[in-house]
Amino acid sequence: VEPGLGFDQVELLVSRGVPPAKITLSHTDRTADPEYHRALLRAGVNLEYDRMLRAPLDAANPTLRLAAAMLPEFPDQVMLGTDGARPTYWRSYGGSPGLDWLLRGFSDLLRAAGVGDALLRKAFVETPARAFAFRT
Repeated sequence: VEPGLGFDQVELLVSRGVPPAKITLSHTDRTADPEYHRALLRAGVNLEYDRMLRAPLDAANPTLRLAAAMLPEFPDQVMLGTDGARPTYWRSYGGSPGLDWLLRGFSDLLRAAGVGDALLRKAFVETPARAFAFRT
C-alpha cells in the first residue's frame, strides 16, 4: 500500500462486496503513524507488516514499534512477514540478516518490547491461517 492510500483500497474492495475481514493490506508499515494503523484496523481489515528488514535491526526499527503497539490492541488482525525478495537479505546469496531473522531476531525484539509468545503465535500462525483461508 502506498503511504496513506489504505483507505482507498479498502473502500474500493468493500464497494465490490469484499468483507473487511477478508482484506489484507501489506506494506502498511511504510507509514509509521500509529493512528493511521488503528483507523485501518478499526475498519476491520488485516494488516501485514513486512518492512522490518529495510530499517535498523534494533529497538529503533519503526516496524517493531508499530507491531509492539498494534498486536496487543488488534491481536487477530496483524500479521508479520518479510518483503525479502532482495538476494542481499538471503544468507544463501551471501546477504544478511537472513530470512529467518523475522522468526528469531525480530521476535526477540518484540519480546523485549513486551509482546508475549501468544501474540507472536497469532501474528505468525493463527491470523494468517484465518485471513488466507479459502471458503469451501
